[in-house]
Formats: sequence, C-alpha cells, structure tokens
Amino acid sequence: MKEKDRHIAELEKILEISKELTSSLRLDPLLKKIVETATEITNSEGASIFLLDPADGNLYFRATTAGSSNLLSQVPVPLEDSIAGKIQTSEHPLIVDDVQSDPDFYKDIDKILGFKSTSLIGVPLKIKDRCIGVLEAVNKKGDERFSKSDVDTLIILASHAAIAIENARLYESVVNQAEFLEQQVLQRTASLTAQNKELTAYDQTVAHDLKNILTHIIIFSENLREYSDSIKDDEFNKNLDNISEMSFKMSNIIEELLLLSGVRN
Repeated sequence: MKEKDRHIAELEKILEISKELTSSLRLDPLLKKIVETATEITNSEGASIFLLDPADGNLYFRATTAGSSNLLSQVPVPLEDSIAGKIQTSEHPLIVDDVQSDPDFYKDIDKILGFKSTSLIGVPLKIKDRCIGVLEAVNKKGDERFSKSDVDTLIILASHAAIAIENARLYESVVNQAEFLEQQVLQRTASLTAQNKELTAYDQTVAHDLKNILTHIIIFSENLREYSDSIKDDEFNKNLDNISEMSFKMSNIIEELLLLSGVRN
C-alpha cells in the first residue's frame, strides 16, 4: 500500500473510532480501545497510555497492549528521567529510534512487563491548554522507522482520545459522588431509625411512669376529698406533700419530653 493510501486509511480508521470513543463513558474499556487503535494505525507492536495525577504530579501507567496494565497502575512514572515525562512536560511529540540508549528511558516498565522497547513514538494528550497525559506506540513493525506521518496520525487520535478520557473521568467522578451521597443518606436513615426505636422505647417507659404518678396523685387527692373531715393535720400535710412531690416528678418528665420533641423535629 502506498504511503498516501495508507495515511488515508489511517485517518478513516480514526474517524470511525472517534465516534465510539466519545460515546464511551467507562474509563478502562475506553483506554483499552485507544491503545488498540494506536497500535493498529501506527503499525506497532504495542501502545500505552500514561495519565497525569494532579494530586502528586506524577504520570501513572493506565493501559497497554504489551501486557497487563494492572502490574503498573500503582507505579509512578517521574516527569524527570522518563520519556513519557519529557513529552508531558514539553507538550510536544517525540520520536525515539533507539529507546535502550536514550538517557530518559524509564527501564522499570519494560522489566515489569517483560517487554523490550526498541523504538518509540509519543504524543501529548491535550485538552485546550492542559496536558492530561501521554499516548505512546512502541516498536515499529518490519524494517520501517516511525515517521512524521505516524506523528500526525497519532496526534489526531490523541486529540479525540483526550476529550473522551476527560468525559469518562467526569462521568466516573459524578457516579462516585452519587454513590457516596447515597451511602451517606443510607447511614443517616439507619441512624435516625435507630434513634426513633430508642425514642419509642423511651416513650413507652415515660408513659408508664406518668401513669403511675397520676395514679398516686389521684389516690392522695381522693383521700383528701373523702376524708378531709376526719384526717389529722399531719396526715393531711403528708398527702399534700405527696401530691406536690408527684407533681414535680411529672413536670420534670414533661420537660424531658419537650426536649426530645425538639430533637425529633
């Protein structure tokens, strides 16, 4: 296939895949699709994506066709002393024909994956004036070297990929926040339910206490009413004291109920 025809075919492939990328909201499958497409359109042995973590300022290996990205997902790639970091910092594409002799090559990745990188092409993943990561393709197949045409093709893919990644991240963030809020509501509901059960049990106890106090007040009052003529002064005063004491107890219980009513409201 002629160079021009191949380039047209690559662009058609990108246009075809871009619709799929922008409609995907799940990050991991999206990243996998991006590296698979990058491998295909650059005629490479593999491709990888590094995403910048704003929290610590490091790049993290998020997807690859050369092995399991899970092996490297927690390994930070420094912005200094790494080819990906150099691309991230400069925000410019880079072709490296001899990776192993490049002083910026970060050898830990190849060691963990059991893969040998010989040549490499990398482009920044940019959204307007922000660089969110790096897309790399490694080891051009056959006797060819990565070319300016490969750079242009990968840049076009990266522009679509960056938008899709950002959308997926935002969606993921919204879903996580919604799940967090739902969990908070469930916990609060469970707490209120438990409190209501405690208050209900307390209400029953209070009702029982009030009933007992009222019973005593009624008894003492009846004694005063029925036997007022025959009751001695000391017995009369004792009944009055009992009524007064029971009334204070009832008053205190009512105050507690009013406080609990405020808590409930």
